[in-house]
Amino acid sequence: RLLGALAEVHYLDAGLQCRGAHLTDPAVAAALGKRSAPPRVALHGTPRQWRDQSRPWLAEEKARSAALLRDSGLCVVEREYLSQERPSLHMHFRCVDLFELDCFAGCGEDSKAGAHSES
Repeated sequence: RLLGALAEVHYLDAGLQCRGAHLTDPAVAAALGKRSAPPRVALHGTPRQWRDQSRPWLAEEKARSAALLRDSGLCVVEREYLSQERPSLHMHFRCVDLFELDCFAGCGEDSKAGAHSES
């Protein structure tokens, strides 16, 4: 029942040092898209995670996750914080202070399709 009650999912920069940070299972994405009211999904991150050349799988997983969810009919927003700064561990924690819940401009309440991206 909990999953059925979700209206929004916000994924905040996990800072993981290994693979598996993002949803990459097509069956799960498809199941979310088949719900009568699929949740809107916001991916929040920083250059430290999404542009880290020593951990390229993080950006690849994020892109794969966003594509799978969009292909399944979910509205997905990508919000990158501190994009003009050099990646640092400090920005990873500052991201929490800057976190925006109201980031779904362009994602209709009852829209299953469409994608909106902010960087």
